[in-house]
Amino acid sequence: CPIVGYGVSVDGKPIPRSSTESLKPTISLDHKDGLVPQATHRFSVRSRNVVGLSEPAELPGLMAAPPEAVSGLRLVAHSAGGLQIMWDDVPRAKSSGLPVTSYRVYLDRGWRVETYQTVPDDATCDVEGHSASYRERIEGGVRIVQSNGCPNHFNGCQKNFCDGASSEAMPAAGRYLIPSLPTLKPQRQGMLHCVIEPLGVALNGVPILGPATAPRATGLARDCGDALQEHAQALDACGGRTDISGRYVYNALPKCLLAQLHAADNTHSPQVGWSMDGFPIYGPRGPSGVAMLPCARRQPWDR
Repeated sequence: CPIVGYGVSVDGKPIPRSSTESLKPTISLDHKDGLVPQATHRFSVRSRNVVGLSEPAELPGLMAAPPEAVSGLRLVAHSAGGLQIMWDDVPRAKSSGLPVTSYRVYLDRGWRVETYQTVPDDATCDVEGHSASYRERIEGGVRIVQSNGCPNHFNGCQKNFCDGASSEAMPAAGRYLIPSLPTLKPQRQGMLHCVIEPLGVALNGVPILGPATAPRATGLARDCGDALQEHAQALDACGGRTDISGRYVYNALPKCLLAQLHAADNTHSPQVGWSMDGFPIYGPRGPSGVAMLPCARRQPWDR
């Protein structure tokens, strides 16, 4: 008779599973299933067919505890274009004998907190876009966007022979807290001087960068580079690139994302992302497909 499901118990307590899940010979368990860190539990599995249940197969297991806090947190470099921080790796002895799989970095901007997650050096995004992850929800007036940073389309320069880009993109998980009800400021307040951090996030979770790069060697606050010119050879066929840290970003139009959203030349462009101040970001065309162009361009950031 064919197997119609598997029953799983923890310490004699059955774990609820849907009919679809019960057919899978695997399960993930956590504290919601009664697991306690550093405690030994008894797991049992019984197969089931139309006649009945088998005898249980049992396995003792120790649930690991979270790792201890990192040590040696330090600032190793800083400039007008950004900074670099480092910390000491957490050894297995301080992580229940298990290797640490990632580190999360929280950046407090006063009104929002962004989360960046580092991953092992050998982790890469799927070049065909199958490893992308994007979630979005609204809580208390805040739009919470979570992503692993991998695009949901082809990425990289292996197939269209562009020059200067890193070979593969790496996951760079981020958590963005964005106002769900944005408001306009009464007047223009300053300019975007050489902003190389994300100005928004695309609907597939890829960070959207501005048109400017870090200040040039002159050291002048307004002497920014033009990202599209400086990274033109690094852009792949979808308008993205892999930056020096391995993160995949958009500096140009997200062509493949627009195609997935069925953008057309004779209609208004679809929304492609959210800006960090909460306003939606659309493609390059307005009503009836009219191309949206700037009135003037004095500096790269005036696009």
